Parts: sequence; C-alpha cells; structure tokens
Amino acid sequence: MRRMLLLSAAMVVPVSAAQAQTTPAPTPAPAPAPIPAPQAATPPAEAAAAEAPPVEDNVMVVRAEASEQRTAIDRETYLVRDTPQARTSNALEILGRIPAITVEPDNSIRLLGTTGVTVLVDGRPSPNPNVLRDLQGSEIARIEVVSNPSAQFSASGTGGVVNIITRRTAPGGLRGSLTASIGSYESVEIRAAPSWTSGDWTINGNVGFTRNGTQTEAIRERINLDPASPIPDSRETLETEGHFQFVNAGGQISYRPTDKKTITFQGGLISLDAGNVTDSLLTIAGAPGGPIGQRTTNDFSYQAYSAALEYRAEGSRAGEVLTTSIQQYRFDPINDVLTDFGAGNFRFQSDSFTRARIFKLDYVRPFSGNRRLLLGGAANDTYEYSRVAQSGSLPLGANPFPPVSIIDGSFVEAAAYASYQFPLLGGTLLAGMRVEGRNYEFADPALGDGPNDVHLFPSLHFERSLGGGFNGNVSYSRRITWPAVQQLSPALRFQDATTAFAGNPALRPELTDSLEARVRGQVARQNVSLTAFARLTDDLYSSFATLNDGGVLVTRQVNVGNRTDLGVSVAVQGSIIQGLNYTLNANLIDRNVEREVLGIPVSAHSTNYSATAQLDYRDGQDGRRGADRITLTSTFSGPYDDGLLRRSSFFRASVSWSHALTDRLSSVVTVDDIFGPTEFRASTFAGTTLTNTTNFSDGPRFKFALTYSFGRPGQQQQQPQPQGPAMPGIPIPGAQ
Repeated sequence: MRRMLLLSAAMVVPVSAAQAQTTPAPTPAPAPAPIPAPQAATPPAEAAAAEAPPVEDNVMVVRAEASEQRTAIDRETYLVRDTPQARTSNALEILGRIPAITVEPDNSIRLLGTTGVTVLVDGRPSPNPNVLRDLQGSEIARIEVVSNPSAQFSASGTGGVVNIITRRTAPGGLRGSLTASIGSYESVEIRAAPSWTSGDWTINGNVGFTRNGTQTEAIRERINLDPASPIPDSRETLETEGHFQFVNAGGQISYRPTDKKTITFQGGLISLDAGNVTDSLLTIAGAPGGPIGQRTTNDFSYQAYSAALEYRAEGSRAGEVLTTSIQQYRFDPINDVLTDFGAGNFRFQSDSFTRARIFKLDYVRPFSGNRRLLLGGAANDTYEYSRVAQSGSLPLGANPFPPVSIIDGSFVEAAAYASYQFPLLGGTLLAGMRVEGRNYEFADPALGDGPNDVHLFPSLHFERSLGGGFNGNVSYSRRITWPAVQQLSPALRFQDATTAFAGNPALRPELTDSLEARVRGQVARQNVSLTAFARLTDDLYSSFATLNDGGVLVTRQVNVGNRTDLGVSVAVQGSIIQGLNYTLNANLIDRNVEREVLGIPVSAHSTNYSATAQLDYRDGQDGRRGADRITLTSTFSGPYDDGLLRRSSFFRASVSWSHALTDRLSSVVTVDDIFGPTEFRASTFAGTTLTNTTNFSDGPRFKFALTYSFGRPGQQQQQPQPQGPAMPGIPIPGAQ
C-alpha cells in the first residue's frame, strides 16, 4: 500500500532519476532504432519544438530540433559540430557540455543528477572501459540523452541511457582530420580520422596513439568500530605517480547493394599499458616503531577488440525498416600489484578476460495517421573468467587468503519488446512492454545459480504541445541493474596490500520505477527546459566496507534497502550578445533511504544538488583563418549520499581557446581543473568500520594541440541528417 501511495503521489509531480553503481555494470543489450520521423504530418509537440530556433549553429554541442534529428519522443538529441575544439576533446569533455549531464571526478556520468547511467556507442556496449576518455569529439556526430528510456532500450541501467552516435559518411571524396597535442606530465597524443565516400561505398577510419601521466595525493583513515576486534585504527598518506599509453584503431565499411539495403561492418582494436608507483606512510594506532613506509607498484594492461555486422532493409512503406545486427567483443585485462613495506612484501596478480556475443533484431512498421509499431528482441551471451593469485605477507599480519582464486561465470540475457506510437488527445503516445530475463551459471557450485529471473518492464511516454511555443512530455519506465559476474564472486581483487574489493553472492538486482515530466520552450528567446522526476528504487546498491583480520579494507556491493528520489532539473541555453552563448544546468534531489541497522528500520534523509555552467565566445567563422573560440566550463556538485557512501562537494573549471591559423590548421589551448588541485572527500560507513578518504587531483592540467582538416576548407560543420528511420550504428545515405 505504501508503495502504491508513493507512485500515486509521484504522478502528480512527475519524474525520472537513478542510483549509484561503483563497480562495472553488466553488459547491456544494444539500443534500438529510434522511431522514424513522420513522413507526412508532424506531431503537434514536435511542431512546437521546431518553432524554437536552435542555439547558434556554430557552437560545439547544440540540441537538435525536430527538423534535424528528433525521431522519437523518449530522447533528446544533441549534434556535435566538427570544430577544432571537438577534434581535441574526448567524449567525457563533450558530455560535460550537455545539459542534464554531469561528469564526476572518477569519470562516471550523472544524468539529472543521478548515477547508474548506461553508456552506449552506436547503440552497443563497448569492450573498452575507458571508451569515453579514448573516443575523440571529431568522431562523434550526435549524442542521444534518454533519461527515461522506452521499451526499445535494454532495461539495464537505472539512471537512463546516453547513446553516442559516431560519424558515418563524408559528403564525397576524402575528408577527415589530423590532430597532435602535448600537455602536462609529458602527455602526447596523435590522431588521424579519415573518411571516404564514393558511390555506394563509405569507409571511415580512426587511428591514434596517446601517452599521459598523473601525479596525485590521497589520505586514508580507517576507524575500527568493533571493540572486540584486534585490528587497530590507521591513517595512511599516499603520493602516486602514474602513466598510461595506448594505441587504438577502428573503422567502418558500409555498402549499399540497392537503394533500400545497407550492409555495414564495424571493427576496432585497442591496446593499453599503464602503471603507477605509490609511496605511502601507514601510521597504526598503538604500534611501536612509528609509521610503516610502503611502496606499491601497480602494472595494468589490456587488449580489446570488437566487431559488428549489421543489415538494414527498407520496406515498401515509407519508414518501414528491418534491422538486424550481431556483435562480438573481448576484453583481456592483466593486473600485477606489488607492495614492499620493508619487513616484507605482498604481491597480487590477476589475468582475466570477458567475451560477449550480442544479437539484435528491430522492425519498424508505420501505419496511417502517424502510427508506428516497433517490434524487436535481443540476446546477450557473456562469459567472464579471472585467475587471481597472491603471495607474501600483509603489513598487519600473515596472508590469510588462499594463494589462488578463480572467478568463472557467465550469463545469458534474452529480451523481447513491442511498442506502439500513435496520436492521442492532440499529442503523441508511445506505449511499450519489454520482457527481459537473465540466467547465470558459475563454475563454483558454492555460488549457486545467481539471481536468475525474468521481469516485465513497461514504459509509457506522452508528448503534446502546450501552446506558446512550449511542449510537455510525461513518462514512466521500469529499469533494472543486474549484478555482474565479478560482483557475485567473493574472490578478492586487491588495489594494494591494505585495500581490496570482493563480490557478494547474495546480491540481488536493483529495480527502479521512474516517472518524469518535462516542459520545454522559449522564454525571452532563451531555450528553457524544466524536468521534475520521482524515482523509487528497491534493493538499493551501496558499498559496504569491513576490516578483515589481516587489516585489509574489503569493499563489496550490498543491498541496503529502498530509496526515494524526488527532484527537479533546469536547463537554460541562449545568447547573451552576438557571438557569446551560454548553457546553465542545475539539479536538485530530495533523497530518502530506508534500511535496517541491526534489525532496526532506519531512515536517512539528504539533499543532493549540482550545477554546470558554460560560456562560449566566438569571433569569426569556424574553418576560416583568424576565427577564435573561447569556452569556459565550470561544474559544482554538492554532497552525495547513497545510503552507506557519502561524498563531499567539489568545484571544477576548465577553459579552452582555439585559433584558426589557416582555413585548415587550428591551434587549441586547454586548461583543465583551473583552480586545482581539487579536493574530493568520501566516507564509507559499515557496521564495524568507518573509512574517510581524501583525494587530490593533479590539476591544473595544460594541453596544446594542432589540428589539420583535409577535404574542402570551411566545410567542417556537421550537416543535418535527413529525416527517416535512422538506426543507431546504421548509416543513412548522405548523412554525415
């Protein structure tokens, strides 16, 4: 009854949001085809949106209007212009410029101020865990932001979906760009991104080399709250120097055997080598002899590849499309950690791989009167294996763990959906139902069968014009966070001799009901969007940390209870004067977490808030000699509380300046974390342990880049793609 009342109340003040997940998310199925734009009549809500003129065409990121990219009422689409700044920015920096999105210091993404966001590239998961850092802005055509996904999307990820669509074709002939940069901590980057189109063939490629370094500091305090435990309190100061370098190569070949059929092959390879050396002083309460000096060396590397084959066929009806795709990827990380603390040493080694095969089928059938039926299904077969070994001793005692542990498991996920979009009450209604289930298998019988289950995921979106250039959208969806195989296995994965992570075989999926209401339009020629949301989460995930008998802080994911988020998000875009544009985004969430402590129900209330502001000044025309652009971006995030983990507030700012030396050659200067080093504090509370961690960034960071555009000069801006049944990952003829 209580939950029904909450849902009823939330519908009065509508919704959408999500929760935090600090460990890798389970692999989602690929995203579906956007609903084709109407071929005849335009829905009233889309017509209202089209009345509002877009933000100045030449800013790097601009919201697409109905006449450009908006093909479904469940998402907002943002175009990424191919500017010098875009070529020298990565996907994380691009996402930080989009209203409603906040990039956290650990590179995680918040949408409407909440975490648990699923990130896809061309509608698919990526085998590269650093894909947002490695993907360059010059490779991105547009970004779809889906805060309350419909049934076509995988139900995984309670915080919504961000789908990055890469560039597909060139207007003709050979085009592309070359970029080289140098920066702080001996960072170097060289990239080439050519494109070639001739007749029915299109070939896109990208190849790059990146080397980077870091210098950070941290303080860790661990307080034992169990008087019966012999483990003493400790305080550790750390200084870390790190480096990484990687090479990547990828490409896409698209062929159109007929005007209505397209075959596309995509593939990519990446190889990374990274390492860091941490010098620390570990002070143990009551221990004789003073602090223990430690040196931890961490070597990490991985290789990954992905390949996908897609087939798209248009039917006899305008907007009728059948799309099928199959993808395989593999990710092979290796980790070696050695801690020397004078009196001994400790070594941890892991050799792992993840392999996934994903099949997807989508069919779109238009009917008269702007009605469309969408049917589809997906299958995902993922296998994870890891061999972890340890040797030596620990600073606070002998090694109490088995010398070798194996993580060996897999899951099969299957889903089917149906959605129908049709006019209703002067607007457009999109109703859908998704059936999705997952079956786990483990080599270790002690882990059981995992949380095998099948769930129904309904969704409902309604949009219509409100008059005066405004439109409104009300939606509901149900989402899930499935645990990954490593989140279920209790085998330890060490970060150093006193810090480790482990899985929880009893971890259950996290389910979220989300309601959302959005109004957008123009006020005094400024684009304004107001979103109110409610999000109700069962079996909430949180990080639980305990000190074991060896003095190692072990963190694992646990279900801590229920959470209710009520919030509002405001985004404003516009021009102050000619050439000076701005974007403001603010999020406010009232959060209540209900959980049990020692069998006693406890309610924890908190308020989370964040804001992002951006100023963009342009003098001259992009792609023409003498053009200048200066962009200032700042982010503030207030305290964050997910039940057991609390994070402090922080503020970061960055600035970039691009100058066109010629029509083809531009320079870009970037300063990130201007006021750094920035301090980030976090506290993790468990029944017997309180951990306080303070990290300091390595800012400010400087970067100088040169970018050269080949092809026709002065034509770097992305051209609007034609209306039609666009499919993420499938090129549209003539589109960029």
